[in-house]
Amino acid sequence: MDSEKACLPNTRIKTLASIEEWVIGDHNDRVLFLLGAAGTGKSAIAHTIGKRFNGRRQLGSFFCFNRSNQADRHPKSFVRTVVRNLADWHPSFRRAFSNIIHDNNSLVNSDDIESHWKELLLAAANEVTIVGPTVIVIDAFDESGDDVTRRTLLSFLTARAEKLPSNFRVLVTARPEPDIVNALGKPSVRLVDLDKAKGEAQDD
Repeated sequence: MDSEKACLPNTRIKTLASIEEWVIGDHNDRVLFLLGAAGTGKSAIAHTIGKRFNGRRQLGSFFCFNRSNQADRHPKSFVRTVVRNLADWHPSFRRAFSNIIHDNNSLVNSDDIESHWKELLLAAANEVTIVGPTVIVIDAFDESGDDVTRRTLLSFLTARAEKLPSNFRVLVTARPEPDIVNALGKPSVRLVDLDKAKGEAQDD
């Protein structure tokens, strides 16, 4: 998360307020996809939300995919990185994570996304009680690879999002690639289309 990449003051007010209301609201939508073409301000909004909830000590992880750095920022490294971030962020999560890898250290070196999601992230998250939202921001999901590379992770963020604890809020920014758009419309997933909010950007 980079504060310098956040929105300028007094811009994208409606969109940011809507996302903040989603984060703190009492509902079942665990994941929000913020879609838009290049230049619509997705990353600026993501960094602004990250900055705000980091200030409230509710930002568990901020992960940016990058097409030019896929060796380090690849779907196979995503869950491990997020779980490590959560462990650094909250003592209860750290204890749960420590207990899991103590009993199964091979998980850390595995490249199996499904095992990471179920046996690291979900297992640790469901062992702890954290008051208030746990915010995870994923920026530029469309740069995580092609539709085959990101298929498994996309399914966890859409079709299986309801498995996340009820206080988890995962903000995902992406361009509206066909596989991403087709995966939406599932329970526990919300969509915000920045291409339909061009008036706000023009006013800013």
